[in-house]
Amino acid sequence: MLLYANTLKKQERLKKKQLIDHIYREGYKLFEYPFLMRWEVAALPTKYPAQVLIGVSGKRIKKAVQRNKIKRMMREAYRTNKHIIYPLLDNNDQQMAIAINYIGKKMPQYSDVEQKIIILLQRLADRYEKN
Repeated sequence: MLLYANTLKKQERLKKKQLIDHIYREGYKLFEYPFLMRWEVAALPTKYPAQVLIGVSGKRIKKAVQRNKIKRMMREAYRTNKHIIYPLLDNNDQQMAIAINYIGKKMPQYSDVEQKIIILLQRLADRYEKN
């Protein structure tokens, strides 16, 4: 098992359009209000076990300043808690593409964001182990 730093490098961010489209069409879903997580086990062009996409809808959160703040909170919560899923993927020599979307309509507190991201990552780990 490799030890990963508490960072979110450029290679850990999901940017490949084809893979993003595939996740949204055929990927698995997990829901924990106000987040919707889509994921799929896939071969990624990186050495990291997972790549993540963070999104906040402009339709629900009108102000860009608020959308950006929510995305920063989501990235921070994922960055500090990705250790929940990384060892499982490392042990099985697999990689995963993850998309996390904020679907709430109000500005959240960081503690709520972190709590919900942890719940989602734990549920993702459980679902991954079952498959």
